[in-house]
Amino acid sequence: MSNLDLVILGLLRESPRHGYEIYSITSRNGMDRWLKVKKPSVYKALNRLEDQGYIIGEYEKLENHPPRKIYKINASGDNYFMELLHNILYQHFPCDKADFWNALRFVKGNLTKKQFIAVIQNRRMEMLNWEKTIREKMINARKQGEFVNQPFIGDIMREQFKAFYRIEQETLDKLEAAANLAENQKDFAEEE
Repeated sequence: MSNLDLVILGLLRESPRHGYEIYSITSRNGMDRWLKVKKPSVYKALNRLEDQGYIIGEYEKLENHPPRKIYKINASGDNYFMELLHNILYQHFPCDKADFWNALRFVKGNLTKKQFIAVIQNRRMEMLNWEKTIREKMINARKQGEFVNQPFIGDIMREQFKAFYRIEQETLDKLEAAANLAENQKDFAEEE
């Protein structure tokens, strides 16, 4: 599973693009940091996706400029994109949080409202199960005599993790509430 594939295919679902445009968008939106890619990686991925039959590249001749290759996604690429999006949005927690939150950029027009709400609810359940597991491990560790002479850093880090958890839950609540607003229905794919 490639996050770069997800981004490239997601951008091509919006409109046909050339490689430099794709790289520029990822750079402008900070996705290049999440993806940890440089410009050559985008071109390599485009060639690979074309070789695998997910996208089609055609040269466009511009006045006074060398031709450039414009890529379009095809039906096979659409299916692969949806598979990647689903896999990231339904990863078991804890996963790389950046993957989940960056994949949400591609929800618009690709998920129905019902699917989006299911993603949010799944994330909540995964977080609750993870929190329960961590709590049980902490209780067992204390019973075993661990954490007796723990440095102050451990307490601070535990509090910080609780804060991160609380903020993520609040954000999920806001996303679900926003998904139910009439003005946001335009961002969802139509229910079948």
